[in-house]
Amino acid sequence: MKRALVATIILLEALGGHAGAQPHAEPPKSKLVPSYDLAIRLIPDAHRLEAAGTIALPAEPVERATVKFSLRVDMQAPHVEVLKPKACVGAVELGDAGQDKDLLVTKQWEIRPKRPFPAGVAILLKIDYAGGSEAPGSGFFNLGPDGSFGCGINSAWYPVFGRQRGSGSLRFTVRKGLVVIASGTPTQRRDIGDTSVFEFTAHRPSYFSFAAGPYTVVRRREGRVPVTLYLFKERPVAEELLNACSRAMEVLEDEFGEYPFGDFSLVESPSEASKAAGFLGIAFEGFFLARSDYLDRSTVDLAYIGHELSHQWFPFVVGQKGGTTTLMLDEAIAQYGSLRTVEEISGPAAAELHRRGGGDALRLMAAGFDFPLGSLPDTGASYSLSNSKGYVVYDMLSCTVGRDKFRTAVRSVTGKYAFGRITWDEFLREIERAAGQNLGWFYQQWFGRGGCPTLSVTWNQDRESLKYTITQASPAYRIELPVQIEFADGSAIMQTTRIEQEKTDVVIDTPRRVHAVKLDPHFEVFHATPDQWSEAEEMRYFTRGNLLWNSNHTDEALKTFQEGLQHLPKVDAYGVEFMLRMHLGWIHQEANRLAEARDEYALALAQPIRPGSYLPRLYLNVATVAQEQGDRQRAVWAAQNVLSTERALGQDTGRSRRARELLNQNKAEQK
Repeated sequence: MKRALVATIILLEALGGHAGAQPHAEPPKSKLVPSYDLAIRLIPDAHRLEAAGTIALPAEPVERATVKFSLRVDMQAPHVEVLKPKACVGAVELGDAGQDKDLLVTKQWEIRPKRPFPAGVAILLKIDYAGGSEAPGSGFFNLGPDGSFGCGINSAWYPVFGRQRGSGSLRFTVRKGLVVIASGTPTQRRDIGDTSVFEFTAHRPSYFSFAAGPYTVVRRREGRVPVTLYLFKERPVAEELLNACSRAMEVLEDEFGEYPFGDFSLVESPSEASKAAGFLGIAFEGFFLARSDYLDRSTVDLAYIGHELSHQWFPFVVGQKGGTTTLMLDEAIAQYGSLRTVEEISGPAAAELHRRGGGDALRLMAAGFDFPLGSLPDTGASYSLSNSKGYVVYDMLSCTVGRDKFRTAVRSVTGKYAFGRITWDEFLREIERAAGQNLGWFYQQWFGRGGCPTLSVTWNQDRESLKYTITQASPAYRIELPVQIEFADGSAIMQTTRIEQEKTDVVIDTPRRVHAVKLDPHFEVFHATPDQWSEAEEMRYFTRGNLLWNSNHTDEALKTFQEGLQHLPKVDAYGVEFMLRMHLGWIHQEANRLAEARDEYALALAQPIRPGSYLPRLYLNVATVAQEQGDRQRAVWAAQNVLSTERALGQDTGRSRRARELLNQNKAEQK
């Protein structure tokens, strides 16, 4: 699956005039922000939005000859008038100020009043605009009959002034039968003829967002935080989704502090538009969108739920200011919340599987995308690195200072900096303060430099004396390393060994015969073995190509995969050629070059090393291509292999569902 981007915003429910539960605690007062009073008409069948209303801008201490705001490029040039101050009243000239580089598919407009706005005086603007696009999901915004959404933190579907949050009222008008979920507290719903109006009031500074569609509503009121599902249809997993959200919220409130947005909602979004926008899930303040194809799965992914819920605190309660990127105080800490959710609810074995996702980080590092976590550049590779290495390092930091002290530190941050921003250095100081110890050594080696420890062990038993030697590549890390000693009688002991040098010798007395010595058997420390690093290096062309493809640079990805075929390892022990050919076929398939796709898939299946976790996806692709080419026999064969390989993996995902649909379709056509 292509990389799922994760964004964020604010929703609350809006059915039957229900006003929603009140937040657990009020945040401290924030500085003045723009105040909106907008009436928005959504016309999904026409892919169109129409909006009009007023915007009050707080006073500034200096005179302003111009004021800039941002708006999506698919919105027509807005009409703006000044209502206050009196000296500036009237229509204004709007100038094109070029692209807004901080927001997706967005441009800037410059308001030029007939006289400069005086210092110390608030501004009241009247504005109306309209627009939209048939392009699905462009810039985290979609207007379509199958479902609509708008994400204010990523793209300005409403006028945004200087990346500031806003407060105020939003009134959405839609045709009857549609339901709107949006930022703020739902204050009213009413039907007028063949339309419905949904009104929301945002009392605290927010990035306005919305979702709209023909939703079925499923609610759960018990638990710390009421949870609501907005679904396009009834789903067998609805009860499991409600339970997962409710239990995850309890874990995360313990980790991050009280949930501040009242009710929480999970909202279904159309698959194709969401894929075009680049997300599997996207979080807003008070809710998140989940793609239909994700909800088609027969089981609920608790890690996914935990990640999206964690965004309610980071970045919506606390954002980052300064620094190269926000990923460590956004994606990485959300993934840490995901890990804690899994560990507390599903146990340590499930948490270990979660941590082992760090293999993606090793591949990125070996492919040349290695950066210090404390200064990640704003790139797709950094996103993946924060989600595969950054959160494991957070987990290590939490264990180093103690879970309770780490919770205390993070809860202090979400209280002290609520609805504001924190620098990376301030965040690290809060952790150090709560820990009561100098953590400079940890910060330097895990946040201040790239790479990771590469560890190996040798051992020898001489009568009742065991000696093992741990070796790590330079530069050496200071690590409290779990070491498991296994005995011939089936028993084992675990001990912690501090390593600080490139070579550490340990001698222990034991009368039992030793069978094996294993380093960090549950992957509690982010590291690589020599074999894992070798595999990551051999996969470097695949990693580069996949990163390009996930960033929508398809032509460059195709060339990179093809280049990788010219640099295959002499002994392909890790399935490098399989991975390259499978993804070449996938690119051809998406471009409707079905013959080329079939040939590449056949070559992939012919490889002696075929990573099992990729086989269901490959067989489904083979089945889809064969069906489109009219080769029913091959389509049925491949679909049956989807089912058998998923059974072997202990899975039953949407791939199996689509395979069954294909088999049923062929069976029906044969009658």
